Amino acid sequence: MAKISRRKFVGGVVVGGAGLAAGTCYLRQEKPAPFLPRRAVGDVVSLDQAFTGRPPNVILVNCDDLGYGDLGCYGSTAVKTPHIDALAAQGVRFTDFHACDSVCTPSRAGLLTGRYPKRMRLDFPLFSGATSLKVKLLNQIGFAAGAAGLMDMDSEVGAEGLNPFEIAIGDALQQRGYRTAMIGKWHLGETIEAEITDRTKLSRIYTDEAIKIVESSKDKPFFLYLAHTYPHRPLAASAQFKDSSAGGLYGDAVEEIDWNFGRLMDTLKKAGQDKNTIVIFTSDNGPWYDGSPAGFRGRKGQSFEGGHRVPMIVRWDGVVPRGQLCDSPAMNIDVFPTLLGFAGVRTPSDRIIDGLSMASLLTHPAEPPATPRALYFYHQGTLESMRAGEWKFIRKINHYVWPLPVNLKLGWLTRQTTGPLPLLYNLKTDPGEAYNLVGRYPDRVRDYTARMERWDDGMKRNLFGVTTTK
Repeated sequence: MAKISRRKFVGGVVVGGAGLAAGTCYLRQEKPAPFLPRRAVGDVVSLDQAFTGRPPNVILVNCDDLGYGDLGCYGSTAVKTPHIDALAAQGVRFTDFHACDSVCTPSRAGLLTGRYPKRMRLDFPLFSGATSLKVKLLNQIGFAAGAAGLMDMDSEVGAEGLNPFEIAIGDALQQRGYRTAMIGKWHLGETIEAEITDRTKLSRIYTDEAIKIVESSKDKPFFLYLAHTYPHRPLAASAQFKDSSAGGLYGDAVEEIDWNFGRLMDTLKKAGQDKNTIVIFTSDNGPWYDGSPAGFRGRKGQSFEGGHRVPMIVRWDGVVPRGQLCDSPAMNIDVFPTLLGFAGVRTPSDRIIDGLSMASLLTHPAEPPATPRALYFYHQGTLESMRAGEWKFIRKINHYVWPLPVNLKLGWLTRQTTGPLPLLYNLKTDPGEAYNLVGRYPDRVRDYTARMERWDDGMKRNLFGVTTTK
């Protein structure tokens, strides 16, 4: 199957962590409909002719499995992150920001395209083509057990990577003359371009390459996507940071990311680029085994808040106010239309872009949108929950509470042991999703159930979100 070229996407330097980038499929239950052919980006992405001046540089930092509560500015006392905290003091910190999925591959696909990963059939993390035979066999066992309802490992992805039809942020910004670069963990298909066997050096090497991009991009705007491998397992930290934090090896890895982030920000300032650079710091999903969801229920891989509510900090000196909080809900699929808008680039004309521009939230963070938007959350390709204003509705989820089975496909046994479903929470009064209000608000339950069914139907009718073929 043809795949989008990483080289075409980045247009610059790519450095990958060992065994983290390539995608392959080992189990396919049925042959899905073919993806749409790639179209020339310039045919569907146009420039805003009213835009004048030099567009801003962009540095997008995406951590892997960093929890909502793992940064000092988000309340961590075990992990010290002075450089990231300084970024929050200089910009807007979101308190209600979400990844579009609670695991890596789909979340990254949504971040870079502005579209729900369901549209790309990227429902589950891709496995490396360099994966050992032992791990491949374990994966096969896991998928078989998931199909039988014995494990929460439902099925493998229906794609081998980001398919050719998709247009990523870098593709679109190149229409405005941007130099684009991706460094770190891609996890959206294809092989790695540089293999790093010493995992203790990953964060420093990534940052060294990012610094080179900043130092060599004075003559044209640049987009730099820096995707850290950590704090995803297996964890590692250099000798300088090992055993330095109160958060164990996990905390050591986060503190090393913070130190390297400080190096990158110092370089940006010395290059005279800090005033016209949008800097974004976020995470692909909630924490896995280690890490803090900051009191929210759930962790990575779950549709509870702890699985998808993540840190989000944005700085753009002179445009984004300093030291402000934004409490309005937003999602990482919003990054795509936001950055294109700030660069004077129109979103692709031939497809649905699910994300919405965050421009007003960034310039006026204390002013909520006039109309609350709906956010949808998938688990392994199944629509499990939705968000509407302060309300969170979950029609199906794995409670992971004894004596429940780990999946919801065990027929009679599931019906005898399952916890209450559906679930309705008011996140304003109950951010920990502890008190189910289904019985008190039946009208909301009916409304949200119908909205999710309509969303599902729309996806079935037009999965790829095509609006025109011209």
